[in-house]
Amino acid sequence: MSITVSAKTSRGVARDINQDNYGYLNNIDDVNINLIAVVADGLGGLANGDIASKTAVDMFLEAYKNTNNSQPITQENLITLFSQINNYVYDSGISGESMHQNPRDPSMATTLSTVIISEKSIKICHIGDSRIYLYRNNSLSRFTIDHSWVAEAIQSGKLTEEEAHIHPMRNIVTQVIGSPRTIRPFYLESEIFDNDRIILCTDGIHGTLTDNEISEVINDNDSKDMLLNSLFAKAQLNGSTDDMTAIVIDL
Repeated sequence: MSITVSAKTSRGVARDINQDNYGYLNNIDDVNINLIAVVADGLGGLANGDIASKTAVDMFLEAYKNTNNSQPITQENLITLFSQINNYVYDSGISGESMHQNPRDPSMATTLSTVIISEKSIKICHIGDSRIYLYRNNSLSRFTIDHSWVAEAIQSGKLTEEEAHIHPMRNIVTQVIGSPRTIRPFYLESEIFDNDRIILCTDGIHGTLTDNEISEVINDNDSKDMLLNSLFAKAQLNGSTDDMTAIVIDL
C-alpha cells in the first residue's frame, strides 16, 4: 500500500505557546505497520498542556519504535497503552516530574487521537475532542466521536450541531489523558481503500469549521500541503484563535 503523509501545526494567536503536538512513524515492517499517526491537544485551562501533549505523543510512538518490544495491536493492548499514558501524565502532574524533566503545576491533561494503518486496515484509539476524519468518494465522515459536553448534549437532543458550534461550553471535554479517573477511550477498526484520505486535527481547526466547510476545502485541494494551508487559513478567517494541528494521510 502506498501511503503519503503531510502535517502542520501553528500556535494560536491567543496563545503564548503551542500546546498541540503531533508525530508519525512510517513502515514499521517488523510488526507489519505501514503508518502510525498521532495528534494531541494540551488543555489550555491547565498548566503545562504542551508538556502533557508532547508526553502523550512521545509515549505512544515510543511503544512502537522498538519493534522487538511491541505488543500485538489489539483493542485491549491499545486501551492498556492509553491507560498507562494517562496514569503517567496524571502522576507527573502531581509529582512535578515527567519524561521531559520539566517542573509543572499539580495538574495537566491532553487529548490523544491515534491511527495505526496495517495493509487495508485502520485501527483508531482516541480520547478527547480532537478528531479523525475519513474522506472517501468525495464524502467526508468522522471516524471518531467527541468526548465533550456539547457532543453529549447533541446526542441527548439538547443541542443541534449548529448550536453546539457556538455554545459557550463547546470547549469542555469529558475525557482526557491525565485524568484521575478510569478512562474509556474510543476504539474503532475499519477497512480502508486506495484513494482514501484520512485527516487528524485538533479543535483549533474543527472548532470554527463545520464538516461541510472542511469537505469543501478538501474538494478544492488535491495537494496535501495546499490542503493543510487552506484549512489553517479558513479556520483563521472564521475566527480561530486556538492552536491548530493537522495530519493528512493519502492512501
